[in-house]
Amino acid sequence: MFPPICFVLLNAHLKILSQQLLRVGAGDREPHTELNLATIVERHNIILKIYKILDETLSRTFFVELLVASIQLCVLTVSIISRDMELSELMFAAGYTCTLTLQLLPICFFADQFQSFSEQLADAAYATNWPDQDRSFRFAILFIIHRSQKCRFIFVGGLVPINLPTFLGIVRCAYTFSAIYSMVY
Repeated sequence: MFPPICFVLLNAHLKILSQQLLRVGAGDREPHTELNLATIVERHNIILKIYKILDETLSRTFFVELLVASIQLCVLTVSIISRDMELSELMFAAGYTCTLTLQLLPICFFADQFQSFSEQLADAAYATNWPDQDRSFRFAILFIIHRSQKCRFIFVGGLVPINLPTFLGIVRCAYTFSAIYSMVY
């Protein structure tokens, strides 16, 4: 459960930064605006560094988890459909299928949400009163916008991005294989 918790924390920090950005550029040229903006830029860099660490560790480990869980989902779905099972076996298989699904869903959901919050941070930076500010303020805002839009998905094994469409693809794949198996046998 480590990666979903990290994504929840990163998402919360991005949301807080978006709210702070909207407040920073709201007024006219205030003396503490530059200090607040520098703090926001530093915090955004820290968030992106943590995200990079997650990318390096999660891309390898989640690949194995994704592969094993998708195979297990397929096998469980096939066994539920094709075998005559007692009620206790059926309940166990259905519960285990739900557990596997809930194992993958939080990581995919919160990684997808991170991308959305990153885009919202870029929108919040653009919504500040940056045209009326001085050059260093505009440069910092453009830096935040650029870094927020540059944020990329974490790819599992360098192949598949971690997001909600990937989760739905896994569930769809398990269902398709089980449907094909039930038609053949």
